[in-house]
Amino acid sequence: MEKSQENRELAARLRALGVMLKIGRDMNDAQDLAAAAAIAANSCEVLLHFRSAFIAEFGAGKVSIAGQYGVFEPDPHSDPAGNVCRICREITSLEPGKCRILKNGGDEELSGPAREALSSLTEGTGELAVIKLPCPGFVKNADTAFFWIIDFPGPVPGYALPTINLLAGSIGASLFAHRFGGFSSAGRIGRQISKRKIYFLIAAVIAGIMFIPVREQINAEFLLRAPEITSSYALFDGPVAECLKQDGETVKAGEIVARYDTSQLRFRLDSARSRLAEIQKEYELENSASFSDRSRLGRVPLLAAKLDGARVDVKEAMWYLTHAEIPAPASGVLALADGRAELLKNRVLRTGDRIFDIYGGSGMVAEIRVNERDSSILLSDIDVSCFLYTQPETEIRTRVIDVRQYPERTEQNVWCYKVLARIEDKMPLRYGMRGIAKLRGRRVTLGYMLFKNAVLYLRWL
Repeated sequence: MEKSQENRELAARLRALGVMLKIGRDMNDAQDLAAAAAIAANSCEVLLHFRSAFIAEFGAGKVSIAGQYGVFEPDPHSDPAGNVCRICREITSLEPGKCRILKNGGDEELSGPAREALSSLTEGTGELAVIKLPCPGFVKNADTAFFWIIDFPGPVPGYALPTINLLAGSIGASLFAHRFGGFSSAGRIGRQISKRKIYFLIAAVIAGIMFIPVREQINAEFLLRAPEITSSYALFDGPVAECLKQDGETVKAGEIVARYDTSQLRFRLDSARSRLAEIQKEYELENSASFSDRSRLGRVPLLAAKLDGARVDVKEAMWYLTHAEIPAPASGVLALADGRAELLKNRVLRTGDRIFDIYGGSGMVAEIRVNERDSSILLSDIDVSCFLYTQPETEIRTRVIDVRQYPERTEQNVWCYKVLARIEDKMPLRYGMRGIAKLRGRRVTLGYMLFKNAVLYLRWL
C-alpha cells in the first residue's frame, strides 16, 4: 500500500516537472514578449490553481500589464489592470527572486490607494503572491523589471511558494530574452512547427476569441413623437358642421376645435320641450279633476311618471347641445385624425371615433419598438443612439425614460416592446420623423452572442 502511494506521488511530481518544462519551452518558442507573457499568465494555472494572474513590466518609471490571465490581449484601462499597476509601483524595491505575500489589511507599508487596490483585486478574502522575476546573467544593466502577480481565492497554499520559486527562473529568463533580443530572428525562423501545434494554436485562438467581451447591440426602427399625447374622441353620433383649426396649429386647453351640426339636436330639444309642456298641462288638469272625480285619481301617478320621462328627454337634448362644441383637452400642437380640416367637415362621427390628438410637453421622444426576440437586451441598463433616415451620418443622443413591461402587437403582426427615449440634442426635428436606433446593453462574451443567435435561428426553422 505504501509502495503504491509512493508511485502515485512520484508520478505526480514527474507530471508537474513536465508541465514546468513545457511552459519554459512554449515561452521560448513564443513569437514576441506579449505571447510569452500570455503563456506565463495562463499556463501555470494547472499547477497553482489561482484565480487570476498578471505579468507586469516596470520601466522608465511606468508600470504596464504585459500578460493577464483569461484575456487574449490585456486591457490597460480595466479595473484589475489599474489595481495591479498601483500595487507594483509601491513594491519596486522588492528583492529579485523573493516572493512576498500581500493580504487585505495586513500590509501597513502600502499607501491608502494601494490598499484599496489590493482589497478590490482580492475581493477582500484572497491573497496575492508577488515575485520580482530574477534577471538572467546574459542581460547586463537591465533597466526593466518584471513582476509576476498571482491572485489566490483564499490563503496562499503551502505547495504554491516552492512551485512559484521554481518557475520564476525560467519565466524571468524567457521574458528578459524576448525584451532584450536573446532569441535571434534566424533561430526563430528555423524552428519547425508541426501541423498538430498549428491546429492546436488555431483552436486555442478561436477558443480565446469566444471569451472576448463584447457589448450586446441590436437595431430597431424609431418614430419621433411628443412626450405627451392627448386624444379627443367623439362623445356621440352626429355630423360635423365645421372645423375651426387647421392641422399643425397651436391650440390652448379649452379652445374650440370643431362643432357638431346642431340642427337636428335643436329640433330634438324643441320636440322634447313641447312634449313636456303637453304632459305638464295634462298632469295639472287630471290632478285638479281628481279632487272631485275619484275615478280619475289613478291617472295622476301615470302622468307624473310620463312627466319625469319628458324632463329627462329635455335634459338629454340639452346635454347634447352643450357638448356640440369639441374643445381642445390640453395645450399643444393639433394633429387632426383626417389630416385636414376640410376632410373633418361634414364627416359623420360615431361614438368613440378619434377626432384629433394634441401633442404637448417639452422636447421630443423617440418611440422604439424592440422585437420580442431581441428583448433580452432590455434586462439591463441600455444606451440608445438614433440616426434619422434623412440624416444617417448624424448621431442623436438620447436618454431612456421608460420601457414597457408588456409587448404590443404591431401592424405587421409582430410582438414588440416599446421603449421611450428623450432626445437630448438640440436639432431642427419634426414629429413623425423616422430612423434607426442602436440599442447597446450589457457586456457578454462573443461565444454567448453567436450561440444565442444560432439557437434563435434554429428555433425559427
